[in-house]
Amino acid sequence: MNPEERVLAARCYRADHYAKNRVEINWQRAENRRASRATKKCQPVAPMGQPSAKNPMLIRCPGRPKGTKNHSCSGTHEPTNTVSDIQTALKSIIGNSSRQRVQALSERFLASRDYKDIYDTLSAVEEVEARFCKLAMDSHHQAFSTLQHAIRTVIRVLEDLLMSAMEDADMSDLTKRGLMLYQNGPDITL
Repeated sequence: MNPEERVLAARCYRADHYAKNRVEINWQRAENRRASRATKKCQPVAPMGQPSAKNPMLIRCPGRPKGTKNHSCSGTHEPTNTVSDIQTALKSIIGNSSRQRVQALSERFLASRDYKDIYDTLSAVEEVEARFCKLAMDSHHQAFSTLQHAIRTVIRVLEDLLMSAMEDADMSDLTKRGLMLYQNGPDITL
């Protein structure tokens, strides 16, 4: 018998065995699934970025540079979601002026050539945006459009800065010529 005939014979044997014992096989598979589901419900699963019971090491979020903080995974408690809380969170990230904050991030990048601070700031603002989206889905509020515009503008400016940093563009020249988005975009003050 050649290898192809052996594979065909084994496949035929398994099909015949299943046809004869279908009821017992399906019952046994269902029992195994029930047992595995019961054990999974008893064991808490650690969210991504949190230490698990098996491995105490923190898991790095995919796509993030090494050495960055996991803003989206680090909190163990759920922050409150009101418009004023989200505005306060955004103000704590960008300070009094988004243009001044991004200018400081740009200068820090030019001094160290490390875009970790830009990435961390962008991640924190995206976390605030996720909280805002959850709030917007739960209820309707009149201040949503201005807050949404502010959050999206800050994210666009930070993404532009991060892309320029990652592409290793000559940011000092772009800044001198006034071609960076944060120099031309609106200044967000809260």
